[in-house]
Amino acid sequence: MGRYLGFSVIVIFILVVSAASLLWFSVETQPRITMNSLQHLNSADDVSPLLKQIQSTIEDPTVAARIDITHTQINSIQALLQRSTDKFRAKNAINNGSADINMTYIIEINDFKRFINLQITIGSGEGLTIEKVMVGKVNYPGWLAKAIAKHSLNLYTKSKIATEILNSIDSVAINENAIQVKLNAVDKVIAELMHIDTGEPSERDLELEKYTLLFLNELNDFESTRSSEQVSLNHYISFVFQRAKQHSNDNNLILINEAAILSLAIFAGDTRFSQLFSNLPDDAENVSQLQSKPTLGARTDLAQHFIISAALQIISRKNIALAIGEFKELMDRSPSGTGYSFVDLAADRAGVEFAEQATNDLKAKFIQQRLSSGISEDAYLPKLNGLAEGLHKQAFIEQYKQVDSTEYRKDVNLIKARIRRLTLYTES
Repeated sequence: MGRYLGFSVIVIFILVVSAASLLWFSVETQPRITMNSLQHLNSADDVSPLLKQIQSTIEDPTVAARIDITHTQINSIQALLQRSTDKFRAKNAINNGSADINMTYIIEINDFKRFINLQITIGSGEGLTIEKVMVGKVNYPGWLAKAIAKHSLNLYTKSKIATEILNSIDSVAINENAIQVKLNAVDKVIAELMHIDTGEPSERDLELEKYTLLFLNELNDFESTRSSEQVSLNHYISFVFQRAKQHSNDNNLILINEAAILSLAIFAGDTRFSQLFSNLPDDAENVSQLQSKPTLGARTDLAQHFIISAALQIISRKNIALAIGEFKELMDRSPSGTGYSFVDLAADRAGVEFAEQATNDLKAKFIQQRLSSGISEDAYLPKLNGLAEGLHKQAFIEQYKQVDSTEYRKDVNLIKARIRRLTLYTES
């Protein structure tokens, strides 16, 4: 017995030391990538063809497909990630036959600052060929890294999603300009996605769903009693926050405000937000009885930008809502798009600020009271005069050169300043 116990202690000690050593060599004191990749946002409009390829594949998942991902598209998506968090950096090298994807993630805890440097080398060939993965100073063979990633993702999701993703990749061909991925039918991937066990919802999640459904039903009842003329989104904001006030107490105030915003997003923004909740139908006819799209600033598109950005902020709790809004505008510079719009960007940022203020511990009660008392949309929508819009790529470059240029930041800072001066926030 003593010999067995001693052997067990030695094994445990070796495992702990091995794990600590791997962690020590995986986390480094210096970043491998220091360059700012935000300049790649200037090519965000090139991502539209990629999204169309993905959408087409999802819409007809039972047939084989091909997706071409260009070097520019990869850089633009990575720039979007960097825009949403300043802890991320990326750089790629694509050659004939292989691609090196390099990333650095910054870990900051008080004065402690370390870096996770990751390099993934993908090769051409049948299926997905991972040639090697380097985490910090630790180099893993590609087959081992792929096996660990597959089993970890399957275990985490309690599904076979990683297995089905790998099975769906027929081949990968890489040249200096693009990565071409040939896919088998992806219907099994989608089926696995639909059945992933996300675990039991928390008590808070259930409460959020309950009140979101309650407010959504009340919005639909409210809509059925009015005429079909087009009205401001403010009309519905005032109503739903009146209802929110009636259900609020000191313990659930923020949750109630979140539910109010999410119900507005489902009702007047995009019914697909209903898919966040298991007890809500996901088809527009059953979710929203809205007779005509509401407006902000006398425009329906601004109301959409505002309330969808507010809902994204509730869901993400990070800068991703701002990054997505900006990236969408940059994509609109393509010839088929509506052109870059600082007006739309202002509505996006106003929606994010609206959500942040309404769910702030110190301001949530005041915001709820003011909204429920009936205020004009000018209290939370900034002035839009003098903001450029409809800029396609060449016009954008001529006027602003690139994202984050002095000229670009000037207009973004103008929007920020206007939002800071909004009466709903200055009064609080």
